[in-house]
Amino acid sequence: MALSRLRIDNLRNLSHVDLLLDPRFNILVGPNGSGKTSTLEAIYFLSHARSFRGKNSRLLIKEGHQQFRVVGSGEQQNRSLQIGVEKSTRDFRAKINGESIRQASELSSVLPCIVIYPETFSLLVGDPAKRRAFLDWGLFYQYENFSKIWAKYQRALKQRNAAIKQGAAKRHIALWNKEIAEAGQSISERREGYLKELSKQLEAMPTPFKITIKFKKGWDSHKDLLSQLEMQIERDLRLGYTYSGPHRDDFSLISNDKNLAGFASRGQLKLVTFLLKLAQLSLFKNYSNKDLILLVDDIASELDSNNLNYVLNEVRKLGVQTILTGLEGDLPDEDLTVFHVEQGSIVKVL
Repeated sequence: MALSRLRIDNLRNLSHVDLLLDPRFNILVGPNGSGKTSTLEAIYFLSHARSFRGKNSRLLIKEGHQQFRVVGSGEQQNRSLQIGVEKSTRDFRAKINGESIRQASELSSVLPCIVIYPETFSLLVGDPAKRRAFLDWGLFYQYENFSKIWAKYQRALKQRNAAIKQGAAKRHIALWNKEIAEAGQSISERREGYLKELSKQLEAMPTPFKITIKFKKGWDSHKDLLSQLEMQIERDLRLGYTYSGPHRDDFSLISNDKNLAGFASRGQLKLVTFLLKLAQLSLFKNYSNKDLILLVDDIASELDSNNLNYVLNEVRKLGVQTILTGLEGDLPDEDLTVFHVEQGSIVKVL
């Protein structure tokens, strides 16, 4: 769903905000610390029930207050929808059209949202867990049962690791092998297939290099996961945890038989990372009939003017609701709905 109206109360430095958003391009401009990123954070929280800037959501509550609230309205498939979230120092509540929900995934299902912010540009060189999360975001929407398979794997892995730490007998540890292997094989196979589709999308975009995407399983690719788990019980006992599985999956971008992260310049890596995200959005549009929101924080500080214009044109082609932030004069304002942000106040520029 695209957001037509957004209301925010007492989130960080935003006291009371009520915005009417354009279904395509919106830009928030103003000085640093004015509340631009906090507005994106509010939208992301509405979709994910968490911030993209940290795990402690209590920090989002405006100083001197006990809770914050975010409410978004829009339409999906000609149906009016309203999503609301409320976080206090003790509690969290979320509703869709007045009905309380139990899982955050229900929010993400109704309001798909992806964010690109300065930390995003470490995707190709940072923690492999971020690359796995990048893949799983796409798979969550592509396969209806993916989240159930993922949760099943995580539960079984947690139980096996607990048995290992307790020094349980090998036969007790092995009880979890089959469940881990079945779910784990499925997760890795779907990640690998998703990367192949993603690679086709990336190939259609002009990039600084000819790029291929290489997937690396979290275990010996010449063996099935069940055999690997059975063979490595002694090793796992020494390590104190389960070594092999999709929790160690990874991927890299390869150009001229070398990992792009090892030789590309910082600017080139930023551009390729951005294009990889856009390729993911393009793939999302191919297999989903849902609207999606793209949030981009401080884009102009990450890309030079040529790459910035190129990326903005690619975003326009996608036709998704986009909300950008920047300083005054950083971004072109043609075809954009512009909002000025200052000291927690947001005003539409006529």
